[in-house]
Amino acid sequence: MESFKICIGTNDNRSIANTHLGDTSFFNIYELYNNQEFKFVKQIVNSSKDMDHSKEDKMRSIIRLIGDVEVLVSKQKSPNFIKISQKTKYLPIIVKADTLDSVIEIIGRSFTEIYKSIGTMDIILDF
Repeated sequence: MESFKICIGTNDNRSIANTHLGDTSFFNIYELYNNQEFKFVKQIVNSSKDMDHSKEDKMRSIIRLIGDVEVLVSKQKSPNFIKISQKTKYLPIIVKADTLDSVIEIIGRSFTEIYKSIGTMDIILDF
């Protein structure tokens, strides 16, 4: 079964944070499957939250924290999201949804498109 891991930034475990991914309190990691099922993997405390978000040091620090995910999901595009799409294996996605459940549902419905885009150096907008 095909799958990929996503990282969603949250401050309250109910909603996606209305800020840059790197400025959130927690990173929730989920594994999504091609049958639209998912499982919660873990929550990571964002120890890089207070670093300057436009600096590559923050980007590298966050990448060390999140490890083996393939997709980064945020409500806002940051300077580092552009760098991430150009310099790393991660696929950044910008969403309009508000709740974590809604984000997971949207990503699940778009599984094939996202799966094919991983590693392409794109940013997917407006899910």
